[in-house]
Amino acid sequence: MSNDTKSETDLEGHLNYEGPKSFEDVHLFVPDTSSDKSAIVSEEKVLKKHKRDQLNVLPNLPDDEVVDDKGKKSNELKKIISKSLEEFTATEKKSDQDDAHQRSSNESNVQNSLFDSPLVVTEEDWPLKKHLVPIRYSTSLGRTSSRETSATQPIKVAFIRNCIQDDPHCVEQKRVNLEGECPYPGLVQTEDWNSADIIVYSVWRIRRESYVQDIQRPPGQIWVMLSVEAPSRKTNHIQLDYPGLKGQFNLTMSYRLDSDIPLPYGYLQRQEVPEGKDWDAVYSKKRFHDAWLVSHCSTHSRREKYVRLLQDAGLEVHVYGKCGNYSCQSGRTSTPEDDRQPDSVCMPHISKSYFFYLSFENAMCRDYITEKTFKIFDPVDLIPVVMGGADNKKLLPPGTFVDVAEFASARDLAKYLIQLANDKERYLSMLREKHRWRRVARPQWYCALGEKLATGVQPKILTDTRTWYTKDQCYRPDDIG
Repeated sequence: MSNDTKSETDLEGHLNYEGPKSFEDVHLFVPDTSSDKSAIVSEEKVLKKHKRDQLNVLPNLPDDEVVDDKGKKSNELKKIISKSLEEFTATEKKSDQDDAHQRSSNESNVQNSLFDSPLVVTEEDWPLKKHLVPIRYSTSLGRTSSRETSATQPIKVAFIRNCIQDDPHCVEQKRVNLEGECPYPGLVQTEDWNSADIIVYSVWRIRRESYVQDIQRPPGQIWVMLSVEAPSRKTNHIQLDYPGLKGQFNLTMSYRLDSDIPLPYGYLQRQEVPEGKDWDAVYSKKRFHDAWLVSHCSTHSRREKYVRLLQDAGLEVHVYGKCGNYSCQSGRTSTPEDDRQPDSVCMPHISKSYFFYLSFENAMCRDYITEKTFKIFDPVDLIPVVMGGADNKKLLPPGTFVDVAEFASARDLAKYLIQLANDKERYLSMLREKHRWRRVARPQWYCALGEKLATGVQPKILTDTRTWYTKDQCYRPDDIG
């Protein structure tokens, strides 16, 4: 992995590093904010010890049978007290377990109440702002004039990408359900590029310069760059340097969290742990270790090599899809169709039978967390093992995932995962914490645009969008292993 991520965990040096020993080693420290409660618990333990001491003061009598009435009564008393001590010990043990579970739950609540991430949303502000706000924005770059939506003067948006047909001179005007899905009045779609107030370009799909040569831009029209693909994919977004596009964009919309309009692959929302769930049954049904569902067999992140190293280190990894020999249907033989099976077909089987799911990105890029990770926050009984270029410790809830970046080698990670799977209490504790969060699907791009326009945005002239989107954003790991 990168030197930056290694330095956070490799405190003892690579030769002595064996991976985190506990969840506390992996995740954030939670300060004790319950001092008053701790005092009460301590007082209860003192009382319990006093009661135990009293019960332990048994008559010093022989265990063999005695014949006189006094001896018989004494032995009976000894048996009664011994039974009482056993019952008390069992009750005390259960009470201690309940206390430990409650403390763990309280610590988790404190930890996550302090957790702040741009990927976390609440019921109050999701999926979109609940109030309707007229859209105001500057229509003329470099001038102070502005527009406000009204019933008679809506803001017109056009969406441009390449055609479905293989026509090198075609730019598609794709229809979207803008008016039906977004609670923002006055935002409508148009097919007339010249009269549009805003044009959104799906730039990754514009593969040839000839696609944009004939687009004439009227004064004051706002251009938005839209892309949710990593810069390392295929063309490296060279189309942003086409003469018809370079220096023309005014707003950015992408998975990058510093975009004018952030459009990540998903969000997370806090929820209550499901009641009545039989966690022991969940654990007992696990038969295999790690599952990986993958369609791209050679990637910029070199994740396929890392998986082979995990397997060489003794970790059981079953690879599903066209890159492996496991099928969502049979569990063994893969066919090309299996790679296109929806999660509704594959995940129930994987969730039931496996401990972990490998959420490995195809590119190591800043902020790049795709559905590979977010889908494990659906109600599935899996812990994600994440690999990518995003700062997962800052973006994902603590105690809900295992991060490849925190291990010096694949062997260290394999050892840790094997130990974690064999420790029922630790594994289920982490799984319960993961179930405290759920995935929330990202809005459609046009809803995100409407929200941004409604809450305020100032278009600008971006002279070199490609440099902003690609420079120093991704890296190809050379030290995997």
